[in-house]
Amino acid sequence: MQNVRGGADFGDMDLFTLIAVLWEEKILVIGVALVVTLASIGYAFFASPLFEAKVYVQPPFAHDVARLNQGRGGDSGLKLISSKDAYTVFLDSLNSETLRRKFFLEFYMPNLSQGERSHSQDDLYARFNKLLVITESPVPERYSVVMRQTTPAVAANWLSRYVQMASEEAKAALIRGAQVEVSLKADSLGKKIEVARANARRGREDQVVQLSEALVIAETIGLEKPTEVLNTSVGETGGVRDMMYLRGSKALKAEIEALGKRESNDPFISGLRAYQEELAFYQALKVGEVEFEVYRPDGEVLEPDEQVKPNRALVISLGVLAGLLLGVAAALSQLVWRGVRRRGSSAAELSSS
Repeated sequence: MQNVRGGADFGDMDLFTLIAVLWEEKILVIGVALVVTLASIGYAFFASPLFEAKVYVQPPFAHDVARLNQGRGGDSGLKLISSKDAYTVFLDSLNSETLRRKFFLEFYMPNLSQGERSHSQDDLYARFNKLLVITESPVPERYSVVMRQTTPAVAANWLSRYVQMASEEAKAALIRGAQVEVSLKADSLGKKIEVARANARRGREDQVVQLSEALVIAETIGLEKPTEVLNTSVGETGGVRDMMYLRGSKALKAEIEALGKRESNDPFISGLRAYQEELAFYQALKVGEVEFEVYRPDGEVLEPDEQVKPNRALVISLGVLAGLLLGVAAALSQLVWRGVRRRGSSAAELSSS
């Protein structure tokens, strides 16, 4: 066996010789391994821990959005808002960069120390994005939302607050859209009523003109009372309208006078009351006061019991392994150095002789 203390020639060394060489340097190997292991233990127990709060979200039930559909569907011309529609808006809000930035500025930044806030905001935002993770689960339309923080209470509280903010923004977006549609519907009904009233007003004016002309004819021929011919038909056709004078001047004057005193044409407009009732409904509809949900949580947000980082068992195990490997590397490096020095000394002796 080689002189281990004098240095090793690794070219001629087999496995058993290597083990013997390392055994000779066991103190160095154990020392390095012990130092690295102790360092890993210190990191595992004294590094800032990270706790992970998690919640799953999924589409709401149909009845959760039922109140949002008041006045929609059927002949209203307003499309029903399904639970999937509401959930899609919620997911857009949940994953939006706007919401992340808002939460980062309102919650994450104020929680940092003065020294941490002095760092680049882009770096801090990148760090925050690693703490908030949203992923799609294997179950269709089901997502997990994870918040990691140094204390269980903060992790659970921030997770609840973030999901709540996403829900509030989604609800606000749906309400804004519904309010615009309801307003447009009310405007449309208002215009229909205006058109109906305008048509009725013009119709009354036309009727007065027709009756006035018939009155002139009746007075000209001295016809004061209606003749029997009017008993055979109701005056709807053009020919009968041309014979209005047959009603007699007395009836024509009374009808013209009644039309002139009419305060409103509304009672005589077909379908107007239905328009007015529908308009009153949409004008009174308070979409913003409707209670509805845009997602359904699967479970509740709980404070985590165990930290996810650092994983103490894993860190210590890796520390032991790394310590042994570094110890072996240090021992081999020392033996190589001794071999180099030994060969250098031998070469010097030969040259001097």
